[in-house]
Amino acid sequence: MEEGLLDEMRKRMEEEIKKLDENLFEEGGDWEKKNRLQVYQGLYKSFFSEFSGLTEQIKLHHHLHPHIRFYMREVRTVIYSQFLESYKSVTMEAMATAFGVTVDFIDLELSRLIAAGKLHCKIDKVAGVLETNRPDAKNALYQATIKQGDFLLDRIQNLSRVIDL
Repeated sequence: MEEGLLDEMRKRMEEEIKKLDENLFEEGGDWEKKNRLQVYQGLYKSFFSEFSGLTEQIKLHHHLHPHIRFYMREVRTVIYSQFLESYKSVTMEAMATAFGVTVDFIDLELSRLIAAGKLHCKIDKVAGVLETNRPDAKNALYQATIKQGDFLLDRIQNLSRVIDL
């Protein structure tokens, strides 16, 4: 019963996306829906060019202008994480090409986001590769167990030193 319902919902979503695709790209349409669809389809380069136009409009608004950098960074973070979700590793050249920016820009942008803990990947600058490391519950439990084990070993060593005195 549930599988049939999920299958029906998936089919409906695909039909709706197809309708949106036809209507929005042929007739222009709503900017927000159009760009969400571009991101959904993996058209990151066209999204970024359209996104820069939106940011120019936001800069003119006196209430939103102070928050433009935060908004841009958060949107780019979501887009980068969506792109990286599909790969175990990807070259920085391929990512820069997909987004229509330079490798240096991608390197700088991703290094800031990784340092802030917003993206879960590592940059191999020598090979020019991004390696994703997806955090999951099992991995987090493993890391916590290792940390607690190290703490316990340190305590036991300290106690054995006290007893030996």
